[in-house]
Amino acid sequence: MDCMAARRFVKPLLFVVIPVAAIVTLIAFWNWDWLIPIVEDRASSALGRRVTTEHLHLQLGRVTTVSADNVRIANPADFSEQGDFARIAQLSVQADVMAYIRSREIVLPEILLERPEVQARQTADGKNNYTLPSDSGPAGPAAKIGDLRISDGQARVVIPSLKADFALASFAADDASCTELGVNDPIGAPPNWRPGRHCSCRAGPARQS
Repeated sequence: MDCMAARRFVKPLLFVVIPVAAIVTLIAFWNWDWLIPIVEDRASSALGRRVTTEHLHLQLGRVTTVSADNVRIANPADFSEQGDFARIAQLSVQADVMAYIRSREIVLPEILLERPEVQARQTADGKNNYTLPSDSGPAGPAAKIGDLRISDGQARVVIPSLKADFALASFAADDASCTELGVNDPIGAPPNWRPGRHCSCRAGPARQS
C-alpha cells in the first residue's frame, strides 16, 4: 500500500516538476540572437533591401524594449554605388505590450537611434537609395509613436537633381521636447547648438506604420 501511495504522489508531481524544469532551463540558456534571421528577413522584406544586425536584446515587461546592435541597411540591389544606406550602432524600440493586448493598438513610447550614419544619395541617372518601396497590401493599424531620439547622428545627402550636397549632424538643445537635426554650419540654429550630441523629437498625431 505504501508503494502504491508513493506512486500516486510522484506521478502528478512529475507533471508539475518536468514542465517547470524545462521552462527554467529554456530561460537560462535562451539567446535572443536565435531570432535574428527572422527579424532580418522581415525587415529586409519591408524595406526592399538587405537589413542585418549582429545582436538582439529584449527586456520583457509591460513596456518591452527591443534593441538591435550594429544594424546595417544596405543600398537597393539595383543601386550602382557600393556601401550601405544606413548604419546604426544600436536601435532600441519600446513597445507597450499591455496596450496591444487590451485594444490591439501599436504604441511605441520611444525609439532611440544611437550613432546612426546615413548616406542618402542620387546617381547621375536619377536613381536613389532613399526611396522605399510602396506597400500595396492592406493598411495595418496606426502606430502611435512617442519620442524619437537620435544620439550622435550623422548624414550625408547628395542629390544632383536638386544641386544638393551637404552633411547633417544631430545636436542637443536645452528644450528636449522637440528639437531637430542641424546642418554642419547651420543658419538660424539655436544658440546652444552643438554638433554630434543628440536630438529628441516628440511625435504629434499617430503615424501610419
